[in-house]
Amino acid sequence: LSNGQVVAIKLIESIQKDTYMLRKVIRELFILRKLSEIPNNIYTTKIIDVILPGKCKITSEDDEKSQEVLDLDLLTHIFVVMEVQDFDLKNMMDNLPQADVDEDHIITIMYNILSAVSFLHSANLVHRDLKPANILMDDNCQIKICDFGLTRAIPKRDKVETEIRNLQSSFNCNSSEETKEEFRTQMTEQLNNSRRHRQEKKRELSPFVQTRWYRAPEVILLEKQYNESIDIWSVGMILSELMRSSDKY
Repeated sequence: LSNGQVVAIKLIESIQKDTYMLRKVIRELFILRKLSEIPNNIYTTKIIDVILPGKCKITSEDDEKSQEVLDLDLLTHIFVVMEVQDFDLKNMMDNLPQADVDEDHIITIMYNILSAVSFLHSANLVHRDLKPANILMDDNCQIKICDFGLTRAIPKRDKVETEIRNLQSSFNCNSSEETKEEFRTQMTEQLNNSRRHRQEKKRELSPFVQTRWYRAPEVILLEKQYNESIDIWSVGMILSELMRSSDKY
């Protein structure tokens, strides 16, 4: 940039290919902009600018004032300007010798990945495409998640699920014999209510998400009412790759 800042530029092509692609691009730009507005956000890449092609100047016949408008017929691609990171996790695992990846590195990287994923989930977002190529890093193993094209907002935890979690916490704190039968009865009732509640939900999520090797079982089985737990499965698969990248495992 003119101020000397080094940036990364992402080219998104075939925007007008179909409605799904256009919706995906709009969703990614919207989520990136919202995440970039969060103060002290160190877990996701920040968007700096969007460069649109196909701009031209037209002159009004009334006041002869020119204005810049977007020619939608020429909107075949866009450039997204974002902050740059040193490399991604896939690049690191492909190029570093096994001896250079020790247990401390793995623990640090996994802790930072889980912190970033927790940040996304606290914003009611499920990434749906976590993989090493979408995890950016610097030399200090600081993690930033990128590529939000498949990210979706998830409904806030409903009342029934909250009550089930409260029951589980109560049982863990007081697991005497007297409370076990009462706990089973209450849990059965709540699970039945949760099942009816899920059946009444109209919103379904697409099963066609995630790179195949990091896809959670519930997505493979074409379950359309999954939640943020699919990201945790992907993190587990990333951990297994990290361990294989070290000569100690």
